[in-house]
Amino acid sequence: MWSVTHIPELDEYGERIAALEYEPLKVTVTTDSPVSCNDPISLDGVLAYAMVTDALKGRPFPQGKGPYWQPLPLHCAKLIEGLPLWSSTDFVPTNLHKRMTHIHRRTADNPYAMIGLMRSAYDKRPRRFPSSAAGPYMDYRVPERRYFAESWSALCLGNLEEVRRLLTLVATFGKGGKRGSGYVRQWTVEPVADFSFYTHDGRALRPVPLGATETAWAGVRQGWTPPYWLKETWLLCQPSDVASIL
Repeated sequence: MWSVTHIPELDEYGERIAALEYEPLKVTVTTDSPVSCNDPISLDGVLAYAMVTDALKGRPFPQGKGPYWQPLPLHCAKLIEGLPLWSSTDFVPTNLHKRMTHIHRRTADNPYAMIGLMRSAYDKRPRRFPSSAAGPYMDYRVPERRYFAESWSALCLGNLEEVRRLLTLVATFGKGGKRGSGYVRQWTVEPVADFSFYTHDGRALRPVPLGATETAWAGVRQGWTPPYWLKETWLLCQPSDVASIL
């Protein structure tokens, strides 16, 4: 079992929502700009970001080792080694179109550039130091996926009013908000008939950790609870089928 760290502000939020009632919900987001992401976008991950932003009032997240307890207005399907598997899915796009672009890093304006040029000012061909053709100050570009979709929808078992309130704090969807990606036009939260981690034909709509009796299944070691990037908590999971769409 992992050693889970508690933060007073997050625990206070957990106490406030402890008595909330849950119902099956559908969360839909529409954006004014294309969405950037490398992996499926999880609803519990988006809510965790909003909850931490709200609870800490903009203060930086404390740095430390191990996972933190992050209460959410969602039903906890079960605890796995002290961490929650939230009853929520990844976002599924509607009418999806894919494109590729690039992120460019230009280093010509770094603080060493002018000094470097002065060193070679009397040369026949002034050279920039440090070099922008190789080494840590090299110019480069990184491929980035962009997704155009009519909307993105996820399911959960949560509290309608609190989920709706937290989502109003989220202005961008996916990665690259500072580069103009995923500007949110509207969040919609509405009740639905039922909730499940799986489609009718058994495909997972989120990473689902495998039990001891399922280890023979071809699982993938990955994140399954916020924050998904924390490798210390990764487990062998049935991967989200949404990844096959992106």
